[in-house]
Amino acid sequence: LKIDGLAATRHLLVDDPFLFGKKRSYRYFIPASYAGNQALPLVFDFHGYYDSATSEAHEDAVMQHAGTYNFIAVFPRAWADYPKDDEWGSAGWGGPGLDGKYGKHGPVCREDYSGQYTCYKSCEALGRCGKSMKKDFRDCHSGPCVDDDQYANVMFKHILEHWCIDRSRVHATGMSDGAVYLYGLLGRSHAGQFGSSLASAVLVEGSTQLGFLHTPDGPTAIMDIHGTRDRTVPANVSNSWRNTECPVKSVGRHGCTVSDDLFFYTPLAEILGIWGVGNNCSDPRSLLSLDAGPGGDYVHYPTQPRFDGLGDFWCASRSIASGCMAPVVWCTHDGKHDWPWSPDERHPKPFIPHHHVLFAKLMWWFMSQHRRSDFLSPAALDQIALI
Repeated sequence: LKIDGLAATRHLLVDDPFLFGKKRSYRYFIPASYAGNQALPLVFDFHGYYDSATSEAHEDAVMQHAGTYNFIAVFPRAWADYPKDDEWGSAGWGGPGLDGKYGKHGPVCREDYSGQYTCYKSCEALGRCGKSMKKDFRDCHSGPCVDDDQYANVMFKHILEHWCIDRSRVHATGMSDGAVYLYGLLGRSHAGQFGSSLASAVLVEGSTQLGFLHTPDGPTAIMDIHGTRDRTVPANVSNSWRNTECPVKSVGRHGCTVSDDLFFYTPLAEILGIWGVGNNCSDPRSLLSLDAGPGGDYVHYPTQPRFDGLGDFWCASRSIASGCMAPVVWCTHDGKHDWPWSPDERHPKPFIPHHHVLFAKLMWWFMSQHRRSDFLSPAALDQIALI
């Protein structure tokens, strides 16, 4: 067991026929304070497309702050069964929507842009791309066709069996493709599974594919972070690539967002509305306006002076009057498809020094406020009631 450093890969045996006998893996960081006799919080960090578990550990400063704030960080590794001669091939997350399955509104990409992602071996084996592609099937996969939900559950069980974990403080974050997968996983999970065990989730530049939005099984604090100029996974219809209208007739022109690779996503207002239902907010509507002005469905959600207003970073949440069992928060920043305060052509140099460090601080500030009461002992519950 490696302490106070990014550990080598841990391998897992997952019963998935489309792994073709290979094992899954993940990496982790355990703070120097860990002695095995005191339960620590746990944070999962899902990387994006064209990234890896290793790059994520060094890129968003979560590993660095795991040592500072005394939590265990786990970096899951997406599957990469693309052809080795494909220069654009990358490890990607699978799951309904990402693996090319049709949603309740049909394909999740425009016909003239189908098949643009590498044909993973697992997807070809299922007839979703390549020479074996089924007739009248649109190739809208953007990741492999392995069972990533099963991988997440096996990984979570393996960690609980080997380390001393505070079950009431298990959290997750994801970036881009990792956030898209995490959104889907949280909606698909049921009691006892990894996705339904989280106290909170911070999702950066993520969404759900059109037709794959599900109501979460139980209350989980959620913070969605989106750049106002993100066209890769746009949050709102107004952010769609080149103002492209949604071409899916069953939802209408404003019923989906369209990305720069012409995939269809669920508008953020609808996602957060469904999340409010899962978090038992008193307002039964599943679709609310993101208006945070007077009389709006959301109110300003103050973070901390070091975050609020910095680079136009701003958050809103369902009001206290909504009575949510866990907060539903959305945040915006003056950026593109990246972490808040990152450089781009508008800001060629980091206009906020150490912007990833600041993101990690924001992430943990939010996560550290939330615990799952259903995983607390009676004595712990009594102690919290006295505070």
